[in-house]
Amino acid sequence: MNASAFVVGARDGATAALQDLARAVGFMPVERYSGVARAEKQVRNTPLMFFLCAEVADVQRLKPTAHAIRFSANPDLRFSPLIYFTRQASTETIKACIRLGFDDVIALPFSGGDLRERIFRQIGRPFTYY
Repeated sequence: MNASAFVVGARDGATAALQDLARAVGFMPVERYSGVARAEKQVRNTPLMFFLCAEVADVQRLKPTAHAIRFSANPDLRFSPLIYFTRQASTETIKACIRLGFDDVIALPFSGGDLRERIFRQIGRPFTYY
């Protein structure tokens, strides 16, 4: 797979595990998200880019990051898949992710094969954004 990934989350074990999983399914490079400027630079080198977000206590904390991506002037960045990983995919969490512009919510536990399958669903398919 010729795709890069930015992992969004605190410097903790969950984020590190998500980085390892991203590498295991074939993302290269895999980096911690450090702002939209770095992502815009990377999207010039790797047009297919994913944002993988580790679970947070309140999904609304991801709003600045999601908005920076979804309202980017660069369409390659703006339409990059944004995926949230959680231990409990409650209805409230899923709705909040949809409102923030996430493309998918993946509930733990999941395997590398499951993740690969979900990722390939995001590639090369037309999506309607409202």
